[in-house]
Amino acid sequence: MAQAVRTISYPEQPKRRRVQAKPSERRFSVANQPVPMRLQDFLLYIVAGIVALTAFICYSVVNTQIETANQLAATTTVQTQSVRDKNNTLKEEISALTTQTRLNKVANKAGLTLQNGNIKNVK
Repeated sequence: MAQAVRTISYPEQPKRRRVQAKPSERRFSVANQPVPMRLQDFLLYIVAGIVALTAFICYSVVNTQIETANQLAATTTVQTQSVRDKNNTLKEEISALTTQTRLNKVANKAGLTLQNGNIKNVK
């Protein structure tokens, strides 16, 4: 059994001629080539970087100043409370030393007497 080979013929298409572009019009493959950066874009990136750096430095300085102020406020609060406690202790001492019985005791030791006619209230 012999098989017959059929051949199908297609009409031939005309061959295309490659037209060479002028050297100024040649196109290059951009897949492997980096895109050149425009000067405006470069300057924009530089300015954005400087602004970001300045903002970070300002944030750091302000944050440091806030921490210092908080430490100073805490120290001042402790000192104020210490002075208040000391004042309260001294007021209690003054109250204890100026009681009527103690004053009479000190006056009697010194040989003084209390005469109601000599007492005046001063405001």
